Amino acid sequence: RWDSRWTSIQSVIENYKALNQSLEELVDEGTERSIDARGLLLALKEPLFVVTIFILHRLLGKIEILSDQLKSKSIDLVKAHTLISAVINQINELRSEEEISRLFGQITAFCVENNIDLDVKVKQRRQRTISTRFKNCSVT
Repeated sequence: RWDSRWTSIQSVIENYKALNQSLEELVDEGTERSIDARGLLLALKEPLFVVTIFILHRLLGKIEILSDQLKSKSIDLVKAHTLISAVINQINELRSEEEISRLFGQITAFCVENNIDLDVKVKQRRQRTISTRFKNCSVT
């Protein structure tokens, strides 16, 4: 399972421009599918989505290597323990300041290349309105 998830994320990153273009074409068609395409297109351009796929790509990449090794028929318990410990150490290293800076640099470059605004916009909630039937009532 980990393999397919990492591969899917890798494909999204590598084919991001093509995905964007395809979804934009579907939106322009104006068919029923254009509504779904518009939603997916908006999700693809969300900064949170981009940050998430890059973090998952980095994390699942480490796990994918471990998964491949653990599937080997010749692996024994000691070797499995050593591999698992090594991957745990690698994942812990991902939390270092240098790794986070490197990851942020990759994310920033990706966003610049794909015209994604990394600034998080605060979504304003819709203002509550009182039903017209209660318009002339007062709350006590």
